[in-house]
Amino acid sequence: MEIQITESQSVGNPVMKPLEGPEWRRLYRDALVEIDMNILQERLATAEAAILLRLQALSPTPACLSERYAIEDALANLRILKRESLGLDDTTDPSPNRTTGKG
Repeated sequence: MEIQITESQSVGNPVMKPLEGPEWRRLYRDALVEIDMNILQERLATAEAAILLRLQALSPTPACLSERYAIEDALANLRILKRESLGLDDTTDPSPNRTTGKG
């Protein structure tokens, strides 16, 4: 089951609801193009959470391999954006390693 992370109207916290299609891609793009530093950190967190949830929902079959690679790339790009734009260093790497197959 896929879920979507949206901002709660009342408290501004992420709320999960079912999503149609790979919503993580839209949230990822939103984070990449955000220029307001006050909003960027929230967009990064929302995109990262959606990507990780999508990764968990994907079946471990070869049919999902291209999306898994896209997810790895997206997570790497978000880490770079976090480090370069916000000065945050994300030392955790939740993505599987493409070259060794270990996760």
